[in-house]
Amino acid sequence: MTIERAVARRILEICLDKHLSVSALAHASNVNPSTIYEFLAGRTKCPTVTVIKMLCDGVKMPISDFFEKEYFYDNAE
Repeated sequence: MTIERAVARRILEICLDKHLSVSALAHASNVNPSTIYEFLAGRTKCPTVTVIKMLCDGVKMPISDFFEKEYFYDNAE
């Protein structure tokens, strides 16, 4: 799995875990929803660490928890 797909998967997992739509996650995180949608659709590159940190802050999650999934450590690109 590429790092881009791993980040996208994690964003969608957070939405499911927190019972949020992508738009609601964006709003809670003060991130433009199109930033997330464009990334999830594969039209833009991986979001910056700043955007990931903002998403984590929006759901009150430490950024270390974001990357605490096994698929981040198995990135055969």
